[in-house]
Amino acid sequence: MVRTMVQLTEEQLKALKALAKARKTSVAKLVRESVAQYIVNTPIELSYEEKRLRALEFVKQIRD
Repeated sequence: MVRTMVQLTEEQLKALKALAKARKTSVAKLVRESVAQYIVNTPIELSYEEKRLRALEFVKQIRD
């Protein structure tokens, strides 16, 4: 495995910690499972509409 750093909101980390505690696992394992699921369920080629929506969401995030 390779170490990496991610930035989460306080709310995201709080929710992850609660879920990890409930499942008796680590936050890191939940993150790995989530990334694996995202990779499997995300098409490689995004539609024009999906690209547009993601771009708009990104702009919204950097403005906040």
